[in-house]
Amino acid sequence: MKILLLKPDALGDDLLISPVITALKQKFPQSHLAVMAEAQALPIFENHPAVDDVIRDYLFKREKPFLQILKETRDKKFDLIINYREEGRYALLTLLSGTKLRVGDKSKILVGWIYNKGVFLNWPSLCSKHRVETNLMLLKNLGILTTDLDTRIYTTKEAQLKTKEILRSKGILEQDFLIGIHTATGSANKPYSPEKFALVAKELQKIKNAKIVLIGGGKKDQLAAEKIIKSVPEAINLVGNPLLELFALIERLQLFIGVDSGPMHVAAAQKVPIVCIFPSKQQKPENWHPWKAKYVLVRNADACPLTKCDPSTCKDSYCVDAIEPEVIVAAARTLIGPGN
Repeated sequence: MKILLLKPDALGDDLLISPVITALKQKFPQSHLAVMAEAQALPIFENHPAVDDVIRDYLFKREKPFLQILKETRDKKFDLIINYREEGRYALLTLLSGTKLRVGDKSKILVGWIYNKGVFLNWPSLCSKHRVETNLMLLKNLGILTTDLDTRIYTTKEAQLKTKEILRSKGILEQDFLIGIHTATGSANKPYSPEKFALVAKELQKIKNAKIVLIGGGKKDQLAAEKIIKSVPEAINLVGNPLLELFALIERLQLFIGVDSGPMHVAAAQKVPIVCIFPSKQQKPENWHPWKAKYVLVRNADACPLTKCDPSTCKDSYCVDAIEPEVIVAAARTLIGPGN
């Protein structure tokens, strides 16, 4: 059987779809499993042992004409397509691909009829379920009933060696206790302030003689890291590492701290203890908390008096201001112990 998985579009979603890959391979061990992924996500799936082929997704950013993508998909003659994308063009690709078995969410009013092996996901009843569970529920009509599988992330030996070299060049030894602070967040939450993260970092250095590394990817991450370094010059700025090296770096940590994000889910997949910060009302911890990992949740969303929560446009910071650095430090101590 040839299977094509159309995955969601963000790093965290990439991680939370990995149990689906495991479940499909367990159910159909002789299958040829392909994942359609955007350019930045290709390394995630290229190194996954259960993935046989990774197809560059030119549809998301419309980098190729739809008809060309459709022809390329039809030529591969898939037996089963599983669509986790919200955009209508992916549903259309699923329908016109000529694929006999089509899985998707039948509760989508305009496109649900496309999925002859789909599942009606009753979203109000799923409010308390983790996204991993919801993802796996979509496979029910394929005879896959489990909702209890680990997330998986894979790096390479080359990335691990490169990361060791970088850490060594920064004076970090293999025996050093390493705490990572991720300075950014996903769009559904508010970022924690660099100034408060600096206070957290100062206190954490006193625990087990910890070394603090700052991780992230974009310009905002870099600016936040630079502000932290001004107050905590001992902290090490590793923002901007390539994706596989980021995975290797997180794997090396003894503790991860950050607002919910893709790197947080990487840490969960690698069983790194996590202090996860959920400031906003919009982002629900029950849906997005670290999956099957040891963590402490830090949150005080009730401190925000606003009735409408949209972190991407909100100019207020009630939810973030309500989380004091000492609360994060106390959560860290709960996970790693009180001191030397």
